[in-house]
Amino acid sequence: MHPPSPINVPNVISNHAGWPINDKGVFYIQELDLCPPLNNAGPNHVDSVLNMLLSRHYIEEIVSDSIDHLLQGDFVVAKLDHPYMSSYYYAAFDIYFIPLMNPVPANFDDAIASCQSVGDDETLRSFPNSYSSFPPYTKRYIKCFVWPIPPPIPSKIPLPFPLSQKQSGWLVNRDSNISLNPLNSEKWMDEMRKWASQSSLVMECINVPHWEPNALYKGKYSDDLWPWLDDGNVKPAGPLYPPGAIRFFVLAKVEAIGREGGFIRACNDHPFYYPDVDAPLPDKERGLVPEESGTATCHPRSSTVEQGSSRAVKAC
Repeated sequence: MHPPSPINVPNVISNHAGWPINDKGVFYIQELDLCPPLNNAGPNHVDSVLNMLLSRHYIEEIVSDSIDHLLQGDFVVAKLDHPYMSSYYYAAFDIYFIPLMNPVPANFDDAIASCQSVGDDETLRSFPNSYSSFPPYTKRYIKCFVWPIPPPIPSKIPLPFPLSQKQSGWLVNRDSNISLNPLNSEKWMDEMRKWASQSSLVMECINVPHWEPNALYKGKYSDDLWPWLDDGNVKPAGPLYPPGAIRFFVLAKVEAIGREGGFIRACNDHPFYYPDVDAPLPDKERGLVPEESGTATCHPRSSTVEQGSSRAVKAC
């Protein structure tokens, strides 16, 4: 008798080599750990499943406010790089199956190739203990769940260079910012006062990097990668914002752009440490008068709070 799947396989229709199997060929499901590993990824960590020989990975991505393995998602390029790991996907699963689906979904083969196979992982460290009894021709892929995108919240400061097309109702600019809000000078940390000049201020930026891939990954003025994506002072923005949104504080300045007037733009300098990392600043702490806007639904999401170290930045 085979050990049961850690998670019940939905819609079982038959038995294959002693395993209950469903109409998609799935017979074994186990949850994967998404938390950033302290050292090397453990046997149930999502990193241990991925085929590191590939430059990019595909997974099944399902948008849902609850985990339901009956739902069908799309096979897309995974957003598993930090800071997405803790702020984009809220659950991940290792799916073992016998190929039965016909027709095969788009990018399905890429998702299979994105995972370790027995030939790639001789120690079997990323396979369950019962793997040796799995049916022949067993394949695997990763399934991840994403929270639905909440209603848009307007930026308190007009976004410079906004894109003409909104993303799920959210206005985003070419730097992938969705919100720019000045931090009241009374709230500045000592490091902020040290580096801010009379012509600059400290800006709270809410940014969704995957909505404009040429923004943080490639800077406005060069093709170099934005070096601070993995910085400890870059945090998940929280449940009021789209999955994968990040929050950070940087120096900003007023800059005239043609006849369009002055814009407040966040600089690409090292982000500051700020102790209030759980949620974006309320209006009363920004020193701004609240303006009418649609209310945003708070999904029951949480983010990991880490203490970032304070390091120097250069002024704009």
